[in-house]
Amino acid sequence: MMVLRLAVSGAGRYGHSIMPLNACQPLPDIAGFIGADELPDGPIAHAYAWWRGLGGGAVPPPSAALDLAAVPDSFLPHLAVTTAFRADGRVRVVFCGSLSALAAGSDPTGRYFDEFYPPDMLEAALGFQAAIVRDAQPVFGQDQVGTDEGVMYHVPRIGLPFQGADGSLDRLAIVMHYQPTPENFKVRLRVFQDRARLLRRELRLVAL
Repeated sequence: MMVLRLAVSGAGRYGHSIMPLNACQPLPDIAGFIGADELPDGPIAHAYAWWRGLGGGAVPPPSAALDLAAVPDSFLPHLAVTTAFRADGRVRVVFCGSLSALAAGSDPTGRYFDEFYPPDMLEAALGFQAAIVRDAQPVFGQDQVGTDEGVMYHVPRIGLPFQGADGSLDRLAIVMHYQPTPENFKVRLRVFQDRARLLRRELRLVAL
């Protein structure tokens, strides 16, 4: 399987500034911390405030509190809910908001990651999931997604953990804000269908 190297800023406390990522150990580096007040305004900040309002903190809130009918409209279209990362790499999409599905090119609800992600993106997707699960804490990422022609999207994202009745993580809420670059604003890149790849990623734990 191809090894993807993710570039991040700074060495962080979890390892080297650049490290391999593969399905056996999809653990990208965490480049330090970001404060809640530093999160970009809009869907990302609203989602974090929602998670904290559900009781999120040093201990994740219960997944029973993840009521899609009560999710604020300010970030619902950008939201995806998945099962928690498992060591075998099988992660299933429970819900996908309309704007996330539009950027993807299809609605992956009910499917496993390895059934729809292109190979170049699968490892990156699993890595983000694993980074959240590793510390059971919110992770903020800034991605650049594109093709060989260049960057097509800047994608700030936040991953928010939820725990089941037994105390283990069983749901992750991911909010992705796809932002086309100015030169490609009129070009719709379908991430799952157009062989897009992750060009750059920086991950930070959200300081509680």
